[in-house]
This record gives sequence, C-alpha cells and structure tokens, in this order.
Amino acid sequence: KKAAKAMLDEVGVGLVDDVLDWVGVVEQDKLHEYDVAVRRQQVNHDIEERISAKKEEDEEKWYSIEMPDLLGYLNGLLSEGLLLSVLEGEKISTQVIEPSEYISARRKNGALNVGNAMVTESVTPVERVLFHTYLLRHTGYYGKEKAGGLLRYQVEYLLNGKSSDKENLTGTMWKLCTLRSAANLLFLYKDEKKVAAAQTVAKAAAAVILMPELEFLMETSILLGWAYVEGMYDVKVLLKGGKIPLMKSSEEWHYDLDSILESADMQVSDSNQKGLDYAEYLQILLFLADGETTAFRFMDIVEMDVRQTAGNQEFRMDGCIDYLEVTAIYKSRFDYRHVVRLQKEYE
Repeated sequence: KKAAKAMLDEVGVGLVDDVLDWVGVVEQDKLHEYDVAVRRQQVNHDIEERISAKKEEDEEKWYSIEMPDLLGYLNGLLSEGLLLSVLEGEKISTQVIEPSEYISARRKNGALNVGNAMVTESVTPVERVLFHTYLLRHTGYYGKEKAGGLLRYQVEYLLNGKSSDKENLTGTMWKLCTLRSAANLLFLYKDEKKVAAAQTVAKAAAAVILMPELEFLMETSILLGWAYVEGMYDVKVLLKGGKIPLMKSSEEWHYDLDSILESADMQVSDSNQKGLDYAEYLQILLFLADGETTAFRFMDIVEMDVRQTAGNQEFRMDGCIDYLEVTAIYKSRFDYRHVVRLQKEYE
C-alpha cells in the first residue's frame, strides 16, 4: 500500500486506467489461458489418427498416405525451445540463486520469524497497478537489467520464481507467446481473406491424400500454426525493444500465409513502434499473477539486494518491523490501573 501511495503522485491515474483496460481485454477473451501450441498438437494428433485409421481400412490402397507436413519447420522451432528460437545469438544472463535462502522458501517451509506477524492486506486493482509500477521502477528486467543484482531479470523472477535468469526469462516468454498467439488467432478468425487462404491450402492438402473430411482440421492446424509463429515474432519484437499492439489490425500483421508455409523469417525490422512495449506487457502479466506470491518474491529480491551491502549478509525481511504497538499497564498499591498504548508506523 505504501509503494502504491508513493507511485500515485508520480504517475497519476492515466497509467492505471491504461493497464486496467489492457487487462480487461486479455481477461474478456481469455488470451492468457488459451494455449495455441498445445491446441495445434491436439489437432495434428487427431489428423494423424484419422489417417492411420484410413490406412487400416485398406492397407494396400493407403500404404503411402502421409499427413502433409504443412508447417514442419514449426515443429523444429518448438523442439529447439522458445528461448533459442526467439533469442538465437543474443547474450543471456547466466545468473543463478539458491531459492531456499530467501523468505518465499521460509514461508513455504513454515520457518518464518514467529515473533513478527506478517499481515496480508487486501488491495484494490488501482493499488495493484501502482505497486507493479513501483516494481518496474525499482527492479531489473530483460533490456533493463539490474546491474549487480544476484538476478538480472528480477521482474521475470517475480512472474516465475525459478532459480536462474534463463529459466525466468524462458517462462516469461512462454507467457507472452501464449497471450500473443491467442490474440493473433482471434484476429485470424475475424479476417475473411486469411481464413479463405487457409481453407484453400487445407482443401488442396486434403485432396492430395484423398481425405476431404480432413479439410476443416487441416485448416485449423494452419491457422493455429500461423497465429503461433506470428506470436513468436511478436515476442522477439518486444525483447528487441519494439512494440506490439494488444489486438492487431491487418496493417500491423507481419506474416502472409506463403511465409508461414515455407519458413518464417524471424528478422525484426525497426518499424515495430506502435502498441505496447515489453515493460507494458510485464504490467499485464504481473496483474494476472497471484498478488501474494508476487509480494513474497519481491521480498526475496529485497533480501538478495540488501545482503550484498556491507554488514547485512544475514538480512531477513521477517526480522524487520514496519509497525510496532506497545501496551504498558501501570498499577498502584491502591489497585489503581492506568493503560498506556504506543503505536509507531514507518512511512
């Protein structure tokens, strides 16, 4: 609450309104929940099973029938991992911590300082956005790394809680790619020309294997793959310092279907400067995350940073006092009682 109060005078309510609007769009369409990559795997598995069943009906006739590898290179990208596919050649931090040394682990293991009550307070959506703004101002993240921090990608740690910068960055990229791919898929289904192009390719592919009943599934696979590759490109743009709109228009769309069917070029241009940047997408991801977990991971970061200063190697957040109340009772020999309460809160 104090961090939120400190940020309110600095950033005002305009940023808060923007973030809440962005989150509203994401939550309304469940963009953070629909996993395009997993759905594509399910669709392709369904196609393969139907082809196998057809072969069993007439093995002699169908012995050479195989599922057309419409987006085969995408499977290769996925097998390499998102980090390698998107940030190939980029220098990634190799910083690693031991999570058990920090307050999140002590809390999980029931080892918090029992003499210091840690009270969880409810916060409003406005306070949450302001607190997350505070986090982005005072911690590091990819592209704005915390110099000298035990972890360079501290916001990514808030989102994932892993022991290494590489794991935390990868986890954040997956979250971004999930969100961006779902938004891209929503756009594709609203674009009649792009859907028609996918239908044409799917119809031809289904005709080649003499199974027109697979046309719809192949069309779905193409659209899912198209949305995912566009999502990978979006993440690369963000990590390169560019911007991507939350919901794209036709003019802002990057890949045509021919590029998707052949091999999408992941080169990023300098023209991607319309929409939200990486830090603004981090604002969305922080808001979608569990608030209490984020708060304790931030306390982990505070412990990491303070312990690097002289004389504070044993610093623990649960040994700190934010609010103190003392009650003293005075009693005379005539049974007269007087109660004095002293309260002290650090601003």
